[in-house]
Amino acid sequence: GDVQRLSMALGSKFVVALDDEFGTVKGVVAEYGGPVAGDVPVVLALEPHEGIEDRLPGTVRVASGKKEAGLIPRTAVTRRGDVPFVRMYDAATRAITEKSILVGDEIGDDVVVLAGAFAGDSVIVPGRK
Repeated sequence: GDVQRLSMALGSKFVVALDDEFGTVKGVVAEYGGPVAGDVPVVLALEPHEGIEDRLPGTVRVASGKKEAGLIPRTAVTRRGDVPFVRMYDAATRAITEKSILVGDEIGDDVVVLAGAFAGDSVIVPGRK
C-alpha cells in the first residue's frame, strides 16, 4: 500500500490506456480506497471520453518497483561469443568459478551488471600488466 501511495500520489497525472478501441484518456489521482489484501484501490478522475461511464470500475497497473544493478570494472568481464562472464572467488569453498552475467551500459571504466553477480560476490579483477 505504501508503494502504491508513493507511486500514485494524490494529484499525480496519468495517461490511461483503455481496453478495446477506446484509446487513451488522461486522469489524475483523486483519492484512495481502503486497503484490500495489501493493495490500495486508487480512484482516478478521468477526463470525459466516449465509452467511459460514471463510476466505471477498472484496473490500472503501475510499475512501482526498483531495479537494482551493480557496477564492476570492465576489465573483469570476458566474453565467449556474445556471452559475458566474470571470474568469482567463493571464500567458503576457496574456489574460483566462472559465471555468466547480464550486462547493461558502460559507465566510464565500469560495466552495469543487471543479473548474475550480486552484492557481496567477490569478482576477480585482473591486475595491471
